[in-house]
Amino acid sequence: MKGLIFVFLLMGNFVFGQEQRVTEKFENEKLSKVLSLLERKYAVHFTYDAKLISKKRVRVKIINAELGDALGMILEGLDLSYSKVRDGYYTLIPSVQKVKNYHGRIVDSESLEPITFAKIKVVGRNQGAYTNEKGEFEITLSTGFSLSVTALGYREKRITRDAFGSSGALKLNMERDIQEFPEVIVEYLGEGITISEDISSITVRPKRLGATPGTTGPDVFKTIQDIPGINSANEFVSDVQIRGGTADHNLILWEGITMYNMDHFNGMLSGLNANIIDKAEINTGVYSPYYGGRVSGLINMSSLDKVPKKQAMGAGVNMLHGDGYLITPI
Repeated sequence: MKGLIFVFLLMGNFVFGQEQRVTEKFENEKLSKVLSLLERKYAVHFTYDAKLISKKRVRVKIINAELGDALGMILEGLDLSYSKVRDGYYTLIPSVQKVKNYHGRIVDSESLEPITFAKIKVVGRNQGAYTNEKGEFEITLSTGFSLSVTALGYREKRITRDAFGSSGALKLNMERDIQEFPEVIVEYLGEGITISEDISSITVRPKRLGATPGTTGPDVFKTIQDIPGINSANEFVSDVQIRGGTADHNLILWEGITMYNMDHFNGMLSGLNANIIDKAEINTGVYSPYYGGRVSGLINMSSLDKVPKKQAMGAGVNMLHGDGYLITPI
């Protein structure tokens, strides 16, 4: 009796160890249903991401194939493969896509000159390349991709795998991104700053501007530095640099009188009372040879040049100084 039981166990193990054979036919069946049928019929188990197989369908005819071969036939063309964990247990994973080297040359569509440092980015991936001094690039990609090609001064282009052809080579012509804007006429730069008929001359009226940031009151020299092309390298109000020149290259006049050392408090504030300055004309380019002796710019300040119609007065005081003025018709 013991001998019979021993032989029976050996035969059972022999049958279990043999590879199962699969004979099935599927006509456009959902992959999820196919896997469920295999699990019920052949006592196997599958693990997978439901999103990975949600839109997959199977169309195959299997005749007396081993289970491993049958799974390969079922997953063929679905970009999926399987990994055997142990007997009867399988995991479905995405297929490893084949990679290939692609190269190309990017040139200007008009001059046919190479475009250097053009950016080639793979859409949807953190991958890309740049062209060299000859406009050439090389990139390793898997099948099925889209590239975004951009370069400074050129329109963006989108290309796919088909643009490389069977050879994997590409010559791309980039079109220049030329934008034409309508003419812009600036009639004034701000309240209290106007451009005269002579384009190189700008008129500033401190009273209309009011106090500028960082000052306690109207400051004509601080206001001048807000004009493009005029600044101060050391933040001193009187150290005005016009078009790259230094402060001693400028001619500064008050009612036709040349002015020197027009600041106090270590150059942080102007020494002129802005309340008595009606306007300041700044010439940053060409101006009359009458104002000779300087090579950079002209700042010509003047007080009210007409008789006022009514009386006006004002006064001010701060931690540094006090000032007052009176305007009255005579």
